[in-house]
Amino acid sequence: MTSQQLEPTEDDFGFVPDNRPVHDDHDPAVEALEEKYWAIVSKFEGYGYGAKIVEPHDEWLHIAVRVPDDGRYPGPEVHHWAAHVYDYHGGAEALITIDSDSKPVVSQIAPNPWPEYWAVGTFPDPEPNESTARTALKIAERAINPPPAPDYTQPPSVNPFAPHKAGGLLEAIAGWVSLTNRRPSPEFAMLAAIGFVSALFSRRAVGPTHAGLNMYLAGLATTGFGKEHPLAALQCLAYDCKMPWLIGPGDITSGAAIEKIVRRRPAFIMPMDELGALLESVNGRGAATWAKTIRKVLLELYSKSTGSWTGREYADPDKDSSADPIFAPTVSFMGMSTPETFYAGLTEESLSDGFLNRLTIVSASERPKKQEAGPLAAPASLIEMVKDYAKALPQSDLAAAGSRTANMRPSMVTVPWADESVREHWDAIEDWQVSQITDHGRLEGVMGRFALQVLKLATVRALSMSPAEPQVTMSDVEWGRAIVWKSVTYIEQGIETHMAGSAFEELVNAILNALRASPTGYLSMAVLVKKKGVSKADHKMVKAALDRLFERGDIYMPSIVGTGMRVTLAGREVPDE
Repeated sequence: MTSQQLEPTEDDFGFVPDNRPVHDDHDPAVEALEEKYWAIVSKFEGYGYGAKIVEPHDEWLHIAVRVPDDGRYPGPEVHHWAAHVYDYHGGAEALITIDSDSKPVVSQIAPNPWPEYWAVGTFPDPEPNESTARTALKIAERAINPPPAPDYTQPPSVNPFAPHKAGGLLEAIAGWVSLTNRRPSPEFAMLAAIGFVSALFSRRAVGPTHAGLNMYLAGLATTGFGKEHPLAALQCLAYDCKMPWLIGPGDITSGAAIEKIVRRRPAFIMPMDELGALLESVNGRGAATWAKTIRKVLLELYSKSTGSWTGREYADPDKDSSADPIFAPTVSFMGMSTPETFYAGLTEESLSDGFLNRLTIVSASERPKKQEAGPLAAPASLIEMVKDYAKALPQSDLAAAGSRTANMRPSMVTVPWADESVREHWDAIEDWQVSQITDHGRLEGVMGRFALQVLKLATVRALSMSPAEPQVTMSDVEWGRAIVWKSVTYIEQGIETHMAGSAFEELVNAILNALRASPTGYLSMAVLVKKKGVSKADHKMVKAALDRLFERGDIYMPSIVGTGMRVTLAGREVPDE
């Protein structure tokens, strides 16, 4: 459950919180209690709960926390004429005491505000029901007993593909996509919803670290999983909402073709029916030069969504592309493929050039059951909802219009963290990502943008929940982490299953055979790269192969010896040098 610190401003009922110190004297007993009080307050504030001494005594302190009835936005403020705090919108009061041993306990739950304060305004729900009191109690207990730190070695427990777990516009779109699909897959329905919402706010909003909302989405499944429908629904919704600029081409022939459309429309999502076939034509060993430019452009554009991109420099002496930059190009794609075709389109270079860690891959878990489905047309309620959400973002009409002009620097809304604890939580995910690569040998080409993808998804969910006042909350981050966790796991499993026998695996085996042939069980890097089957591989591929061997437990982490590196078989003792 997340929280939001309320600003000390006058509310609808004329209430102005009193932020003056409660005591200005220097009573030693009170000061001793205050010191203990502030120690526990830091825990409150870490979860977004403000607190204040409202009634100090010699042996205990009262801390009142205001809790709304929906439990979503706890915003504690001290009432300026009373010793207790009440929610003006039907919530219950949670009264917490801290004794002389600094042990906080929930000592009282008031089911409704006192009648004498009703004159302040009209209470929509003056008598909250039993569940409201339980919600208040739960939030108050969490404030004084914070949950243990998340275990980043385990996936989040939330099912991110359940529409109600996403909420807001994502829930509405995913539900409609499933309802109109003869073979509904919740994973692919949510993928379409994510793609649409990211495109809707692309070049208009960015995350707390100023990360753009461009995403490379891929859905993988065999035949019979209804893969075509989410792509069709994505386009249908944009056209029915009279927003055709959100949809880009479904088939691209070269990097120059991508640049051409980006110069016309700098933000869109491309629905691709055969993503695997495209990758195979782009990455294959016999790929034409023009096809290879597609991969190069996609790699470049991913990191340019908040910067500028000049595209390709042409031989035409009258054309200077560097003098005509595209500001904040925000290009996304959503592609479908079978696993076999998709992985056949990947090469060894894909494991090290960063293309894979730019992808968010979703795979359907169960073969969908057939259902009756009506014609594919967005209902009026969904169209109205999309348009309302697009208008709700706190952005001027001029800025919104400028978001579709390539040579105009867009004015984008920065979606903030809900509170400091959420930022710290995401920072910890980023640190975990680095440790997985450096300490546990996981491929950087797969894990290298784990935290970034989490934040992009979290920002999309925050906009989906409240475009007028978006904030990235803890639940947004965990929802995004659940999707990226599944994506990375699926990629790693797919590499093992579908890329076995490839040139990369041949390189892995060549390194392993060279080490086993060494009497000592180790080789210097300078010697290893000259061995048969290794000498023709580039540095990135050798590093990726060593990462794979370390991850499998076949070798120790390469160590520095003198001025070079040494690679050692696992289980072999090597004398220190």
